Amino acid sequence: MSRARKHGAGVRENVETKARRYLTEGRIRILLCNEESGVANAEVRGNGAVYSVDHDARGWSCDCAARTECAHIAALKCVMVLRPRELRRG
Repeated sequence: MSRARKHGAGVRENVETKARRYLTEGRIRILLCNEESGVANAEVRGNGAVYSVDHDARGWSCDCAARTECAHIAALKCVMVLRPRELRRG
C-alpha cells in the first residue's frame, strides 16, 4: 500500500508525525554530538534527499527549504541531549 493511501489521500503529515516516522524508519545518522559544547551534526534522509542538520551556539539549522522548524530538526531533537548533565533538572 502506498504511503499516500496509508495516511489518507491528500492528507499531509504534520512535523511531529513526520519526525517520528523518520526515527522509526532509521533515517537519522548522527555524525557529531558534543554534549559539553552543545554542537551536533547529523544527516536526515527526507523524502527524496539527505539533509544536513546542525546545532551550535546560534541554535538549530537544516539545509532543507522549510522556513520554520522542519521534521528533520524535530527528529534529531527527539534523540539528542545537548546540555551538560549538571545543568539538567531532576
